Amino acid sequence: MKSRREFLRAGLGAGAAFAFPSIIPASAIGRGADGRPAPSGRVNVGLIGCGVEGRTDNLRNFLLCDEAQVISACDVVSEGPLYGYRSELLGGYETARRDINEHYAKKTGKADYNGCKVFRDFREMMEDKDLDAVIVATPDHWHAPIGVWAAKKGIHIYGQKPFANSIGEGRALCNAVKKYGVVFQTGCQGRHAEPYRRLTAEMIRAGRIGELQRVEVGLPSGISSWGKTPEQCSEKPLPKPPDYVDFNLWLGPAPESPFIPALHNPMIWRFNFHYGSGMVTDIGAHVIDGLNWALDMDNSGPIRIENAKCEIDHKSLYNVARTYSFDAIFRYHGRELPVSFSTGFKLDGEDARYSNRFVKFYGEDGKILLHTHGAVKTNPPELIRQKVKPEEVPGMTPGQTHSRHEWNFVRHILHPEIPLMSPAEVGQRAISVAHLANIAFRLDKTTLRWNPETEHFIGDDEAERLVTNPLRAPWSLT
Repeated sequence: MKSRREFLRAGLGAGAAFAFPSIIPASAIGRGADGRPAPSGRVNVGLIGCGVEGRTDNLRNFLLCDEAQVISACDVVSEGPLYGYRSELLGGYETARRDINEHYAKKTGKADYNGCKVFRDFREMMEDKDLDAVIVATPDHWHAPIGVWAAKKGIHIYGQKPFANSIGEGRALCNAVKKYGVVFQTGCQGRHAEPYRRLTAEMIRAGRIGELQRVEVGLPSGISSWGKTPEQCSEKPLPKPPDYVDFNLWLGPAPESPFIPALHNPMIWRFNFHYGSGMVTDIGAHVIDGLNWALDMDNSGPIRIENAKCEIDHKSLYNVARTYSFDAIFRYHGRELPVSFSTGFKLDGEDARYSNRFVKFYGEDGKILLHTHGAVKTNPPELIRQKVKPEEVPGMTPGQTHSRHEWNFVRHILHPEIPLMSPAEVGQRAISVAHLANIAFRLDKTTLRWNPETEHFIGDDEAERLVTNPLRAPWSLT
């Protein structure tokens, strides 16, 4: 007899119209006393990584989705401090368990609701046959290994950005998603929750500013302690890790290390290449995603990195680029299109606050489209009033199918005819641009040649060695 998980996957295959679904449409079985679909009409979800994005963003949205049921939480931390953008929050699986049980207690009217199972090891969590999907909201170095493990188990994946911590890891994850036939949604919400990003993509693809001449992209710089005190950012290793964390499992595929508060306390890990890749990938994942959508580059990428410059201290614990600039050269409409990225670009007037998060497209005859984190503006202004018809942007993913990115993921699992907004390949191609720049920074090189079809460097063995990060045994991507 097929398991619930196997039936759910069968509904996503070529024979979906004839497959017997394990999750039965609510219309066929009615709704429960709380007004939600019956249990067999929901996607059972587990949270892996109960910190900032996972607990406060993704978890909240899955809890609010009537067609999802969060049944478990997993973290290497039981409950610990210093989470949040000001280090004001607790994190860990006990924190998430309380959130989940309290939500469903109110939702169901059962004050003693205790349906959330907790785990320290994601491998144990994925042995639960009732689990249909997972949220992977861990530090970046775990994104691909956990994603590949889930795919092999036939579990659908909502994976936080950045898609993976190296290009090679990302390709292994894409391959696993395809091989095992699971759904992957990249947790980069712009295509779903931000209508101005869709408007930008539609206008550029429809040629509203004419043939593109060049593009400028503003990204943030620097290192942040996220509100931690000097003691909490000490570079002196602790005699032993805090009792609330399984630190060896936290490290996982990363090199063996003592617990260093300046590296291993929540959130600041992203400024070391073993665990993250700095602001280039952190915010770059969002901004480059919008750029790729507008350029129709979701299945390709740049052919060169040029003029790479950065402020970087290779010997520091925080060994990522702090300030930086580079040009990515794309093959676009049969010619080369330069896209300049920099932490030094400055916007004027009321747009100045978006100088570290924008894309500015330069077209013909002085026409410009500026896409910031809060709006779309054009020169001349009347361009924005020219509506784009669907036939002008063939092949572009249809508009929003729900108000939340997480809900789109759940709805696609239940109803495969609903387009998935940010599948694995979208996440891989967006973050690859940032990884290419970081490889140039790490090697102090100004220029790299890249084959976006094979995802390998041309004539550069030194750069090629950084396509995939080595993984500490016993962890692998197979």
